[in-house]
Amino acid sequence: LGNNYNVPCVGPLVWYNSNQFTDGDYPIVVSNAVCGGWERTITDCTHHTYGEFDCARTQVIGIQCYDDCEDGDIRLTGSRNREHEGTVEICVDSLWGVIADSGWGQVDANIVCSQLGYDTRGIRAFNNSFYDKPKRPININNVVCTGSENRLFDCTYYEFPDNEKKYLQKLVDVAGVQCGKGTSSRIG
Repeated sequence: LGNNYNVPCVGPLVWYNSNQFTDGDYPIVVSNAVCGGWERTITDCTHHTYGEFDCARTQVIGIQCYDDCEDGDIRLTGSRNREHEGTVEICVDSLWGVIADSGWGQVDANIVCSQLGYDTRGIRAFNNSFYDKPKRPININNVVCTGSENRLFDCTYYEFPDNEKKYLQKLVDVAGVQCGKGTSSRIG
């Protein structure tokens, strides 16, 4: 894709050769894409299609789109019609991801709800992907908060290396919270 790699994402992205992700399980269907930056999909770019090229699996690339978030932002997802509860997502390196539930507990949940501006009474911490598991990378693990932190990012935690984040998504359960029903006054 050369310098023409901003087409598949709405925002910024990085591209990798096949060693960052995998070389894929599907046939290679597009090669030699040349994009101007206004295209809505990669197939809108000038390109060769299957049968017009011979690519090796080692020439496969992957892309990673960046999200519109700042490191340490948090949000809750996966709850039905209840904005004050759900799976905890955290922004790390401008990418939304989830938190592995190893060691996840009540103090950690308190920090999440406080950071989001919810009522801190009646907070519950959930493990085992209680609210389901979004198809997001596992960003952090072993979160340990003391209760004095203003943001979850201020707690201690282990950040997974980039090459493990997507791989672990299938293997690890994620953390969730139920905050008090007060209206959120702060965005994470």
